[in-house]
Amino acid sequence: MNMSLNYFKLAALTAVIALVSCSKLDINDPYYYVEGEKVYLDVCKDMVFLEFKGDEGYETFMEYLKEDPFLEPWSYDGLYGHQVSQSFFVFRKGSISRARINALKKREEITHAAYVFGDHDRPLSYRNKFIVSISDPADYIFLHGLVDKFGFELKFWHKYTNSIENFVVVPEDTGKDAFDMANYFHETGKFRYSSPDFVFTRAFD
Repeated sequence: MNMSLNYFKLAALTAVIALVSCSKLDINDPYYYVEGEKVYLDVCKDMVFLEFKGDEGYETFMEYLKEDPFLEPWSYDGLYGHQVSQSFFVFRKGSISRARINALKKREEITHAAYVFGDHDRPLSYRNKFIVSISDPADYIFLHGLVDKFGFELKFWHKYTNSIENFVVVPEDTGKDAFDMANYFHETGKFRYSSPDFVFTRAFD
């Protein structure tokens, strides 16, 4: 996979739990944009990505494992992304569906749940926010309009010579998915790019 998204690399602890195999699910073919071109992804049917509340994310995660007999620890590896210390790849018996992900989001200790792409050796997922890059400060007006329309939150990230990078945070109560909305913002044609805030393992480094 062409992983040209090189704007994040923070190491953190992750726990990975795995079972059988990965394949495409019966959902619309997921994709994101790299340099204006669509890159399609395979969904791993027995995997989900979770983020937990609080500063004791790892301890909360291990307690969560004890409560669910369908989870099985697999391995530990480095996890890269923005502020991922409370984030874990989780693999569960039975197919992962949108309904199951939505049910996980309703659990008090979980702040975010998402599909996992790739395979057991190279899992890839995304946070509950995405990155929007603009080259003309005037485009902030359009960006703010979209953010307000959907009830999202806008956070400045970095300013470069030719662009300004921003995080658009997608609260769970909006009912929107950050991966889908990253594509929506990109397809307006108003921004340099709009990309999911990916989280991935050392295999992609």
